[in-house]
Amino acid sequence: TSFTAAANTLFAENFGLSMLWNRQEAIEAFVQIVLDHIGGMLYVDPATGKFALKLIRDDYVRETLPQYGPTNLISAEDYQRQAWGETVNEITVVYTDHATGKESSVTVQDAANIMAQSGVVAQTRSYTGIPWPPLAQRVALRDLNSASTPLARIKLTATRAAWAVFPGDVFRLTWPEYDIADVVYRVLSVNRGTLHDGQIIIDAVEDVFGLPDNTYLVDQPSEWEDPSNPPAE
Repeated sequence: TSFTAAANTLFAENFGLSMLWNRQEAIEAFVQIVLDHIGGMLYVDPATGKFALKLIRDDYVRETLPQYGPTNLISAEDYQRQAWGETVNEITVVYTDHATGKESSVTVQDAANIMAQSGVVAQTRSYTGIPWPPLAQRVALRDLNSASTPLARIKLTATRAAWAVFPGDVFRLTWPEYDIADVVYRVLSVNRGTLHDGQIIIDAVEDVFGLPDNTYLVDQPSEWEDPSNPPAE
């Protein structure tokens, strides 16, 4: 079901690839290359023992997402937010032009990030399975959207209430200790522990698609002080 849904989405996006596995590398490495191209995550569903495929897309309704917080989480730790200096503001995607069969490239920039860092921080990514310039441009913009945004990461320890959380899923997180209030996070990995330990460990990152609606508990107070004195008597 998940593979069919992913195929339908990719078809609707005109997301076609032209690739060859030459058996010179492990099949797992080739699968990861495909996942990097399409923006997807592959995992094993513990309920069925079968592989499942999840595409990272803006395909959810925020109000319907599950919510996690102090009531169903045991702890939250390793909370870190990227600094602007850790982000990338120029992405160059190398692809294979279907007309010539040779490698070509497209470059996109985030002008606001360039101004914030007072310079260009560039990164090149190889997606040689992409055969068309328009698709290469879309993928470059996709990568730039996340690479140029200082996202936060966190490690959560949950009860078995999070049994249905899988890699690529999104949820709403509230954790007052870190001033997080109803922020959308996306699951990077899940460790379901052992039979004797019911804890579920979730590594998650702030979802770039949810940023416009994310909120935080505390506003930064102004440090301005009124320099005027009361009138002398």
